[in-house]
Amino acid sequence: RRGPRAGGRRKIIEDPRGRVGYPQTVADLAPGASWGSFRIDRLIGRGPSGTVYRATPTAGGPPVTLKILHDSLAETVLLRFEDDTKRIIGLQSPNILRVLAVGREGSRRFFTTEAFDGRSLREVGSLPAREGGEIFLQAAPALGAGWMRLILHRNLKPENILVSASNEVKVADFGLFQDPTPYWSPERRKG
Repeated sequence: RRGPRAGGRRKIIEDPRGRVGYPQTVADLAPGASWGSFRIDRLIGRGPSGTVYRATPTAGGPPVTLKILHDSLAETVLLRFEDDTKRIIGLQSPNILRVLAVGREGSRRFFTTEAFDGRSLREVGSLPAREGGEIFLQAAPALGAGWMRLILHRNLKPENILVSASNEVKVADFGLFQDPTPYWSPERRKG
């Protein structure tokens, strides 16, 4: 994986399948540009499912994180993503990056989350065991809150655990989840 290039140029990412870069969601939106009911503040990053911006609602209010999904995703994937994301809007925990809205702008699907100034655990890098344990102790209640609503996070990875400068932790991307299958002992399954 290669990180940001010097001089503020575009970030190039190599995915696990060996392809370099991710498809653009829309033409690069420059700071100050308008997209739907948002003013773009800055590009945060680009991933396999969409492009993420820090944006401010034009109607006013605090900044949000805006993820615009790639057109190249299959329609069934887009519909599932939209349905899953709507289901988690009410998920509450101080350590969950809250989803605020799901919508469409023309043919483009998007969702917004609360803005959070932090770095991914991947960007933070190696930590002493005690600090790493403290981060996971904050992440665990977020996963528990999902479990209480029968939502399992399917995409838990270092990129989806965010850490602020003050070591506040948020778990992101609950949009990829599955309903848990109840465990039945082998004896009970046999009847």
